[in-house]
Amino acid sequence: MKRRLASFSIFIFLSASVPAFAKAPIVLWNTLILKDSKNPSDQAKLAALTAKEFRIPGFMMPLETANGKTTKEFLLVPELPACIHVPPPPPSQTVLVKMKDGKGAPVSWEPVWVEGRIKIKTTKTKEFGEASYEMEASDVRILKNEDMNEINKIMGI
Repeated sequence: MKRRLASFSIFIFLSASVPAFAKAPIVLWNTLILKDSKNPSDQAKLAALTAKEFRIPGFMMPLETANGKTTKEFLLVPELPACIHVPPPPPSQTVLVKMKDGKGAPVSWEPVWVEGRIKIKTTKTKEFGEASYEMEASDVRILKNEDMNEINKIMGI
């Protein structure tokens, strides 16, 4: 389990594409961190994200749940420890996810893929700090073991 989490944490900072998840282009956290950059080309890269559906890996931090099983709104963060037990990650590493059409996503403490449209929009949550991005998610899927094998292969692990 530790190897799996370590591999995932390393993966999210790389900019390799993962053919197994080719439904939508992948955005990784190293791109979202550019929100803090003053460089105009970095800002242009971020602006280009808002025009298409993308997929981003991360960990879910539910803001509300229905019976503890589903959530319509959650924060997506790059690492598992970035939860209520430690200081929250910077806003540029936090995405407020709202499920499209109000459908619920299964609550998971495993790494997930979230697919949807990203907006650059700073939102302050009551309990967990700020998010620099908002995403209307059309799909949330748990990252499977075979997905991790493919990621490890790309990373040369």
